[in-house]
Amino acid sequence: MLRRPPRRSNAAFRTRCANIGINAITVDCREDARAAAERGLLAQLMSVQGTIARQVGDVRLGTEVMAARDPRDPWWVPAPFVGPALEQPLRVALTRASHGYPLVLSPFLMRPTFTWNFDAESEANAHDVFRAAIWSVGINYLGLPAGVLPTGMAAGMPAAVQLIGRRFREDVILDAMAAIEARVGVMTDTLWQRL
Repeated sequence: MLRRPPRRSNAAFRTRCANIGINAITVDCREDARAAAERGLLAQLMSVQGTIARQVGDVRLGTEVMAARDPRDPWWVPAPFVGPALEQPLRVALTRASHGYPLVLSPFLMRPTFTWNFDAESEANAHDVFRAAIWSVGINYLGLPAGVLPTGMAAGMPAAVQLIGRRFREDVILDAMAAIEARVGVMTDTLWQRL
């Protein structure tokens, strides 16, 4: 299990995870407690904490550890990691208004996954990546938790969906990610078989 390096944007973090077929979740808006100086609000919104791992169960474990109190974290609140049970079956909104829904399922990228260095090849490609990740980038500004989960292959590259939850309800996102993973399998297993 890997912890997201500090000072990377959520979009960059989840994009890398989607490109290599692993699971990730970024939690609510939290300042990096190790930062040498306080950063502006926009920088804080774009740089939050998260966990990446090959399987959703490991993402859950890392996220629970990261949600613990740290006296250096000014954004920490005493919210329980597992919230109240939700009405079953769980209703999910599909990239429209999320009013009344605990989760929104959205595309992660608005195009097929790009090659590992696509954004570095030209300025136009970098802009294309940013535009394609509009659902991921937009969620950062709202300070909402979101998880990215590989769901299969498209055009020979890993494809992923994004699950967006309510503040402090990472547990609901992880439950949904686990349910999807149980149906589609673990992407890293598929990718290792291709080597």
